[in-house]
Amino acid sequence: MVDDKDIKFIAFTGHRYVKYIEMLPALDEVARRFPNAVWICGGAVGVDSNAAEYAMTHAIKLHLILPFPPEVMWKYWTPDQRMALKNTMAYAEKLSVLNPCYDVRFYQLRNMHMVDSAQVLIAFYDGSPGGTANCVRYARSLKNYPVVFYSGPFR
Repeated sequence: MVDDKDIKFIAFTGHRYVKYIEMLPALDEVARRFPNAVWICGGAVGVDSNAAEYAMTHAIKLHLILPFPPEVMWKYWTPDQRMALKNTMAYAEKLSVLNPCYDVRFYQLRNMHMVDSAQVLIAFYDGSPGGTANCVRYARSLKNYPVVFYSGPFR
């Protein structure tokens, strides 16, 4: 078993509706538990952007994996959400864009790439179906892949 302090990369998944303030105690715990880890986020609104904001304000190294270019991702986002992604992109020490145009399949391919790039998945997950569930299911399909759950309450 690898010691938590030896974990080099952790990935985040979770729901869009989870607010930063709801995640803050858990993010503090994750930062203490995995002090040397690079955080990997997927650029979505909610858990991804909240984890990225925490990383930026706490000088934690960050890798950003987008399913497609930001101009495609943020088509229906608010100006504040767009600015948050721009700031995250500027801060990230590594940025990957998986596909040049929109294709719904690349959300899951992005999730799989994040899991494959990390040693632990941090999941803010309420048990509902969707992209977060698919990401968790993929991580659990890998032999001995640790998933750390935070289940709320959210909202």
